[in-house]
Amino acid sequence: MRKALAVAFVVVLAAAAVVAYRKWGLKEPLPDGLLQANGRLEGDRVLVATKLEGRIESLLAREGDAVTKGAVVAKLDDARVRAQVEQADAEVRRATASLARTRVAIQEAKDTVALAGARVAAAEASLALLRKEVPKEIAAADAAVVGARAAVAKAGATREQAERDVERTRRLVDQGTLQQREMEMAETAVAVAVEDVAAAKAALKGAEEVLAQARLGDDRIRVKEEEIATLRAEEVRARTQARWYEAAVAEGDASVAAAEAAKREIQSVLDDLTIVSPTDGVVLTRMVEEGEVVARGAALLEVVDLDKLYLKVYVPEPQIGRIRIGSEARIFTDAFPDTPVDATVRYVASQAEFTPKEVQTPDERVKLVFAVKLYLKGNPEHRFTPGLPADAVIRWKDGTPWARPRW
Repeated sequence: MRKALAVAFVVVLAAAAVVAYRKWGLKEPLPDGLLQANGRLEGDRVLVATKLEGRIESLLAREGDAVTKGAVVAKLDDARVRAQVEQADAEVRRATASLARTRVAIQEAKDTVALAGARVAAAEASLALLRKEVPKEIAAADAAVVGARAAVAKAGATREQAERDVERTRRLVDQGTLQQREMEMAETAVAVAVEDVAAAKAALKGAEEVLAQARLGDDRIRVKEEEIATLRAEEVRARTQARWYEAAVAEGDASVAAAEAAKREIQSVLDDLTIVSPTDGVVLTRMVEEGEVVARGAALLEVVDLDKLYLKVYVPEPQIGRIRIGSEARIFTDAFPDTPVDATVRYVASQAEFTPKEVQTPDERVKLVFAVKLYLKGNPEHRFTPGLPADAVIRWKDGTPWARPRW
């Protein structure tokens, strides 16, 4: 009796086991057109590094901090470089001031050239006028001298004639032929003739002085020619000086440009001592602490962009041919089971590999698989983070209704 009961109990237990296996052990497969895989969420990680060596003066981000592109995350000690920037700035100011003085000097030289040119032009005009007037003045003075000499000769001849008339008149008066009044008139004529001679000689002297003065016009011409030569030499010197200043301006421009380039170079070094985040994201790892001395190129922080996460899954070799770039997918997580996220296939490995250890099901870890990256189309409230395990359903046949993953 006991044996029969035992057998019956075993049969019932076996039947219950079969029913339970059929109910819970055999899951309904996904619809045709869908396939599932699992993996962990990852992101494109960016190392925030320093270009230069130095001591970390401040570190402004820790693990879990959100950072934005261009935000300052660390600063290196910059006292020495700031001093170099101030020195470079002073050199720029010095070169600029020197260039400004040279520009003033070149303008003064140009003004001197213009003034010398104007003076040369005025002197040449005056010389041309002299060359026209002096010959005329000399000719007129010569004619005046000739006329004055003729007047002197005429006056002398008149006086001689008057003196002879006086002698004849005196003899006739002594003879009683003429009256005394005639004698007086003859003597008066002599006196007038003497005065006329004196006046004619004075006029001749004046004419000769005018002629001598007119003949000095040649000297004035020579003086004016020498003055023009001197002015032209001054103009040449001014032009030479202006050209020299022009060369100095070009050199000054080059000096200013070199000083500004040196300042920009040292300013870029100063800027490189302030480290900024190259991307939006969250700090995953902080690799150094304030006060540490780091080498050139040392990594300070590791940042991942939570808006550009992807799920890396491994698809068995027999199924990889169904997946193509651009295939749609949905991501399910245990943390948010009722909030799947849409994703897109953007990477399919070209070579197979043995399933990595992180794949959850032991029976899948012995197969050849292909790595596939499913990029999330969004990350609401940044609830998904790298390292979070997730399941994926990939639709390889258009129009197939979505279903949850089944394991």
